[in-house]
Amino acid sequence: MTKLKCDVAHCSSNEHGLCCRPEIRISGNHAQGSADTCCCSFSAYLGGGAQNSFRTYTTPNRQMPIDCTAETCVYNQNGICHAKEVKIDGASAVKAGQTCCQTFTTNG
Repeated sequence: MTKLKCDVAHCSSNEHGLCCRPEIRISGNHAQGSADTCCCSFSAYLGGGAQNSFRTYTTPNRQMPIDCTAETCVYNQNGICHAKEVKIDGASAVKAGQTCCQTFTTNG
């Protein structure tokens, strides 16, 4: 499984830079760079109450399976990410399209 580092501060699944979901999905079918990818599993938390009351997943998951549609990424093997470490970026993101996989590397 992949070690995931998440810098998406406003995601309800983020706990101190770790994702609490059991898995995530990265999209970017024809991506040519990390900006062409995003974390489809993003779920916005914008404040207005206790964050835990809005969360489905609350236990940080240090390693997880990552489904990926970025066919042009060297780490994508049959729709699964095989990078040892993945970094998701989007510190000020409030929707999935504002996140990206910084680990994305094109194979072409």
